[in-house]
Amino acid sequence: MAPLSPRARPNALVSMPVTWAQVKRGLDPAAYTIHTVPQLLNKSKAWADY
Repeated sequence: MAPLSPRARPNALVSMPVTWAQVKRGLDPAAYTIHTVPQLLNKSKAWADY
């Protein structure tokens, strides 16, 4: 799936790019929804070196 694409699932989860520093125990994929992603993108640095 492409980054930032919503899933056809309950709560509309979104494929969210994350940094390696964010990949750790407790990372909750359910935190990335069509409602939360716009705010998270403003803080995201996942594409900084792209």
